[in-house]
Amino acid sequence: MTVLDRAKLATIGALAITKENVEKWIDELIRRGEIEQSQRGAAIKEALEKAEQEVKRAASSAKKTVGEKLRSLAEEGLDGTFVRQAEFDALLRRVEDLEAKLTRN
Repeated sequence: MTVLDRAKLATIGALAITKENVEKWIDELIRRGEIEQSQRGAAIKEALEKAEQEVKRAASSAKKTVGEKLRSLAEEGLDGTFVRQAEFDALLRRVEDLEAKLTRN
């Protein structure tokens, strides 16, 4: 799972929490008489849409930042290819196997 995938999952969780918080906030505004009960659904929908727009903006910004960092690393001499953990682990096992063969001989 990539960093962006984990960020998306975290965002989904954050939106669920946000929905609960928005509902509580709107209910408090209704209790204080600042909005009418009949406006509850529309107010919740509007607040959640704004939150979703903000999440999308933040995700876009994060994606841009990651892209810029990768370009910066490439300019510093890295060619943009990175070893995945599974690939590294496989190479480590191969090295360990070779070491074991050498010590037996």
